Amino acid sequence: MAKYWENLKYHEDTVVKEKLSNDDIKFLKELQKELNTEDNVGTATPRYWVIRQPERIYHIDRDAADYYMFVDDDYQELTLEELKNYLEDVYDDNLKSVDIKDGVLTFEYLNEFSEEIERYTIDFNNLPLESSYSVDKVLELLELEVDVVYYKEVDATVDNCMFLTQIDAENHLRANDYHYHEEARTYCMCGWRSPRFERLINILSKTDFDSMLEKN
Repeated sequence: MAKYWENLKYHEDTVVKEKLSNDDIKFLKELQKELNTEDNVGTATPRYWVIRQPERIYHIDRDAADYYMFVDDDYQELTLEELKNYLEDVYDDNLKSVDIKDGVLTFEYLNEFSEEIERYTIDFNNLPLESSYSVDKVLELLELEVDVVYYKEVDATVDNCMFLTQIDAENHLRANDYHYHEEARTYCMCGWRSPRFERLINILSKTDFDSMLEKN
């Protein structure tokens, strides 16, 4: 069952009220045009825009995870190059080679029982189950230095971002792209069963703002 507040708290309204200036009205008129002419992308009114991007959910069981990564003892994610450096520092004569090619780390290890060279690959694009044999070998060789973390990626709405128009959302994303995932994008949503928001958008869309302008 949903949880909600029985008694909402209010305080005195101390905001000084001002008459709309011509600049305010011109701003509202420009906003109105944007609201009324932008692509609705098949979304019902009242519309608003958010930023969506992939978000990682960590500590998933290996058989349910989509991805995996290695971390050091400070829990910092390791690149393939950093993982390669760790393996190259291992004092084990059975570790014969370590190489990276086309985004895949490969290493060869001599199995003393079979006396055969075994080949292992670490490819972060593979599903964890497909790489489990190689992952386990890395953990065996680097058990005190690195650990593996399994995770999923889900498409999530970014917190604390809401825009009345797509152009505002796009401008925000362009100006702040360094804060976001490389696959972040603007996304249109509907304020479903939100009567006050719906009425506000309706007022913004239909008001004759020209009639409110003061003539000089």
